[in-house]
Amino acid sequence: MATSATDVVSLELMKSELRIGKAEISQDAMLTDQIEAGVAFVSARISAPLVDATETVPVPRPRDPSRPLWVPGRYIKKVNEVSYWMPDASLRDGPDAMLMATTLGRQRDDHHRGRRVWPPADGWPEVLPDSVFEVEVVRGID
Repeated sequence: MATSATDVVSLELMKSELRIGKAEISQDAMLTDQIEAGVAFVSARISAPLVDATETVPVPRPRDPSRPLWVPGRYIKKVNEVSYWMPDASLRDGPDAMLMATTLGRQRDDHHRGRRVWPPADGWPEVLPDSVFEVEVVRGID
């Protein structure tokens, strides 16, 4: 689980490969920038995040409140929360209610094409008409 580009390739490893002494620090900022650029390039090339990224995905509410949500996207590691608008809210404002991951039902990956998330025990809540669930996910590869 990489949280930064230097978790993928460390500054010490980069300095060793380039035969730069560990005590030499004048190049550290430039080397760190190059590591970040390299990780971003490879991530784009393979269409997979090498560094974990938190994203919000809009997902329509299932018609049947007992059916799972289909969260599209590749390399979803986990679902953090599901935000939504209460029936009396306004779409002009942000979501005003939230379900934490601990209250959700089970989750299942679907062959790296997305994730199914089952509702809490009492089903999905009622939402404002014409609104969606906003699902916060962490995407990344190990």
